[in-house]
Amino acid sequence: MKLFPLHILPNDTKIDFMRWRHVAMAVTIVVFLASVAI
Repeated sequence: MKLFPLHILPNDTKIDFMRWRHVAMAVTIVVFLASVAI
């Protein structure tokens, strides 16, 4: 019996998450500054 038998994505999915790290950081900073300004 596996500990986590639920597989949402296949194991061989190739998504380049590191390519989007700068965009994600910029969005995070903008959202943070907007929440502080409110």
